[in-house]
Amino acid sequence: MRTNYFSQLHPGVCCCFFLYAVTFSILFNHPIMMATSCLAALFCAGSMSGWKTLGISVLFTIPTIVIFAVVNPFFNHQGTTPLFYWNDQPITLESTLYGLCSGVTIISMIMWFICFQKTVENHKLLYLFGKVIPTIALMVTMILRFIPYFKRKLDQIAATQRMFGVSTSSGSIKNRLRAGGSILSVLFSISMEGTVGTSDSMRARGYGLKGKTHYKSFCMKPRDWFFLGVLCGASALLIWAFYAKQFQFYFFPAMTDWRLNPIQLGICIFHCIILCSPLLYNGWEGLRWHRIQVTA
Repeated sequence: MRTNYFSQLHPGVCCCFFLYAVTFSILFNHPIMMATSCLAALFCAGSMSGWKTLGISVLFTIPTIVIFAVVNPFFNHQGTTPLFYWNDQPITLESTLYGLCSGVTIISMIMWFICFQKTVENHKLLYLFGKVIPTIALMVTMILRFIPYFKRKLDQIAATQRMFGVSTSSGSIKNRLRAGGSILSVLFSISMEGTVGTSDSMRARGYGLKGKTHYKSFCMKPRDWFFLGVLCGASALLIWAFYAKQFQFYFFPAMTDWRLNPIQLGICIFHCIILCSPLLYNGWEGLRWHRIQVTA
């Protein structure tokens, strides 16, 4: 089983890192910065969830990016470089590249949130926000666990229904639809019952009351303070770059020069190292653990 050593950092530090990654991935619209964020998110997701899972994710991300690049020019006809004409409307290079970059940004956001889910578990969210905003913290925690919970329950219900001859993979279309509706009905009934049970259980245990303690506590270690300091320095540098318009880029009416000057290149490399820090940290800790096992 792949170990995510990055998740062993303080949950507050992990949340600050993902806030940094998502914020500056949205702020900068320069193609090189977008590509850097997307590639870093993909490789970090691979180091946390496995490279096989990453390969499956890439199979879905590539069509998404292509769809954005193909569909956007048919609705947005801005630009000065027409590729061809469709119903007397120009399909421009600028609009195509804008759609391509938009798809890259969306994939980057999805990958970062996958990494977040692999790193910050439910109890860490409750530890961070349980005392400040207990209701919202519990709601977000339940939302984050709904997708894997629904998938597990759906597989169990489908396997049980299959034993009674109810299946969505065989029979006529009408029977398949009826079987699917029956499975979904059972799934939503179980989910609603589980939600009510969780709410009553949390209320009975005094969740959100003053003086309520957590079953697991976290403390800041030197490595956490070091990483938090690096994040603060990187954030200050990128905020300066944003207000100094170091990575300002326009797609319309004509694309600006995408090449980077030495200052921009240095900032981009530093930003890339920060975004790849989960990948680097997992690799470093994995190598240390391997050396300990070899020398033991």
